[in-house]
Amino acid sequence: MVLNWGKCQGDNWCSFMRLTLESHVFDNALGIYIIWSNAISIKVGSGNIRNEIERDRENNQIKLYPESTLKVTWCIVDSSQIDGVKTFLVNRLRPVIMETVGSANPIEVNLPWV
Repeated sequence: MVLNWGKCQGDNWCSFMRLTLESHVFDNALGIYIIWSNAISIKVGSGNIRNEIERDRENNQIKLYPESTLKVTWCIVDSSQIDGVKTFLVNRLRPVIMETVGSANPIEVNLPWV
């Protein structure tokens, strides 16, 4: 499956803390997001993108990384495929913050950096 990963103005990766979540892009947006710092995958999250990123901005494990290095990208994914996509990404990226992934079969997707 080919995903369209979100970027910010100028085709740049978005700052995790400065991303404008009030944007209409995030209205009712369900899908996957990835938080990273330099070459370290920190978290693969899923659900309501706006709500989950807002919650993660208060996550003490994420706050351990310098704010200036934290980046985020996201993609809209059909709710029936979120668990499979997340399973694939968690298995592939091995993020520092490991959330429980269900027993969904992995759905292979393109990585944001490729």
